Order: sequence, then structure tokens, then C-alpha cells
Amino acid sequence: MLLVEAAEQTLYICRQTSPYPMELAAYRRYDDFLLNLGLIVSIAFYYVLLRGRRTWLLYAAVTGILLSILGNLLYSLPTAREHFAVSAMNVFRVLTILPAILWIVSLLLQRAREKLVDARLLLAPVLLVYGNRIMGILILTTFQFGWQHRGEQTNFVLLSDPFRVNSEVLAKFLFLIAMLAILVNRFTRTRSQAERYATEFEAARNVQSLLIPATPGFLVESVYLPASEVGGDFFQILPGEDGSLLVVVGDVSGKGLKAAMTVSTIVGALRDQRMRQPAEI
Repeated sequence: MLLVEAAEQTLYICRQTSPYPMELAAYRRYDDFLLNLGLIVSIAFYYVLLRGRRTWLLYAAVTGILLSILGNLLYSLPTAREHFAVSAMNVFRVLTILPAILWIVSLLLQRAREKLVDARLLLAPVLLVYGNRIMGILILTTFQFGWQHRGEQTNFVLLSDPFRVNSEVLAKFLFLIAMLAILVNRFTRTRSQAERYATEFEAARNVQSLLIPATPGFLVESVYLPASEVGGDFFQILPGEDGSLLVVVGDVSGKGLKAAMTVSTIVGALRDQRMRQPAEI
């Protein structure tokens, strides 16, 4: 998403500063292509981030974007521009990208009602971004149709001094702040989970090490190096009442806490029995 946004800004700066300015028609074709590409990337982003579902509105959104791309390609032909006015093309643009915006907004609203933090952080900035974009297209269309004569200004200036800030810049700035908050929130949650898991594994490792009892009258040396913090390999050295030692070596399939708990059950059963012959055990 940010790469597409960077491409849009680069295109705009090049048109404004180049000694050989790009024609308005060509600029709008490239800008429309980046807009559609950004919507496709946005749909994929929100689908993954907010655990979206495949609904009819999602299919309508994808279909609308494909129609918008096809319409822009056809409108680039000279014969098409002779038969279709720019205002009609703007209406077509709004109708084709509207399902995508509706799907994104509806998904955000649904997840926000479900108290998903990421959705609540993104809801207001996304409404501002897409609302400003739709409003800009509508203002341009009504100007070209002659329904209003105040101009085709698509961005509302909010601040002039000490630097110029319009509605589009403010909306995108708030979106970046929301994305930063999401990253910080997710990093914090991931770090907390990792620390909790590390504490649990350390506790399990300590418990597993305590399962090996002392052996009076014998000097026993052993090395136990599990692949992870805890594992399914185990051994037991159990002294008998007759002065003998019972050595049990085993391997539980699997790894981690589940295997370690199975080992604990087996070791507990071994300690409770009095048999000494391997076949009987």
C-alpha cells in the first residue's frame, strides 16, 4: 500500500516539476491505474489483517476494479475519447471502485463492533482517506457536468501557515499514525506472549529436571540436551530396595509441553510400581 502511495506521489511530483510536463490525459490514466492497483493491494491487506470472508461484496469489489482497469484502457484509445465525455468516465470510475470501498469500510465496521483493536484504530483514518477521494471525484464530475461552477478543487485546504495542509494529506497522515499504533500494539502483544511462553517452558524444564531422583550409594553422571526447552526423551534411574538400580530410557513422540507432560505421567507410573523385570514393566 505504501509503495503504491509513493508511486502516486512520485507521479504527481514529476508532473509538477518536470521541464516537459505530462499531458493531463496521460497523467490521469497513470493515476487511475495506480488507484486501482492500490485498491487491489488494500483489499488483500484488509482481508489478511481483519480476517475477511469471501462474500458477494468482495467479489463485486474485485469485479469492479477489473472493469475500471478495462475501462481506463479502452478510454485511452482516441476513438473512445471522441464518443465518451470526461465527466461520463468519472461517473464510471466512481461506480466501479465504490464496491471495493464499501467492502473495506463494512469489514472495518464489523470488526470494530467485534472490539478488534486494529479495526478501531483504522476506522476513522480509512473513512477520511476514501471519503476524501470519493468527494474529490464527485466535485470534479459535477464541475465537468456544469452542475457547479466554484471550481474543480478536489482537496480542501485546512492549513496555510507555516506550511500547506489539505484534507488528503491529513487523512493519509492519520492513516500512517494508525498503522504505526497497530505495529506497536502487535509488537507488544507478541513480546508479551513470547515472554510468557519462555517462562512456561523454563518452568517445565525445571520440573523435568527434578523428575530424576537421587541414587544413594551410586555415582551417576548424565547429560540431557533436548532440542527445545523441553522434549519427549527421558531417562529414569530408580534405586531398588535390594540395592540395585532400575534404568529406564524412553522417547515420547512429539515435542514441547505436550510431550513433557506425557513424560511426567510415565515417570509417575514407573515410581509407583515395584516390578524390576523389563518385560513385566
